[in-house]
Amino acid sequence: MMTRVPLMMLVLLMGVVAAGRGEAGGEGRGGEEKRVEGTEGGGEQVEEATPEGEWTSETVFVYHAEAWRLEVTYLAIGTRSEGQQGLLLKDGKPVVGEKVGESLLTPLGLLKFYGEKRQKPWDVTGWHFADRRKILVSEDMPRRTPPEPVPELEPAEEIKPEGKNNE
Repeated sequence: MMTRVPLMMLVLLMGVVAAGRGEAGGEGRGGEEKRVEGTEGGGEQVEEATPEGEWTSETVFVYHAEAWRLEVTYLAIGTRSEGQQGLLLKDGKPVVGEKVGESLLTPLGLLKFYGEKRQKPWDVTGWHFADRRKILVSEDMPRRTPPEPVPELEPAEEIKPEGKNNE
């Protein structure tokens, strides 16, 4: 009896690990979403590359991959109260979070719904990366490349009309 309990737990654990790796079927492909339950505790952490992104305004940084966009709005930038609000879009339509802590596997990576209410000014709300190491304050984000400087032109030569007495 004592040896069966650990064996049963091992079988259950193997099933959980296989499901986490997508071996149990239902794996999202081709830009499809996969809702993931209970990704909070334990489990194997696989570090993913952060998707491409750019600043689209003074306060909004947008990550994009295939038909997906994660628009992160920074609030109170540069203060101790700096917070972030994430809006997730697929094909230009908002993805509605169903419950706090829900995770979604997308081409952007594993995203998590942090809820709509901010408990503290610096909290993250809406959709954002499930891996908190990828949630960066604005000063740690890639900077916008400044516009190319316009080359300074040499002053034009003074042009004098022909045929007039220029005294």
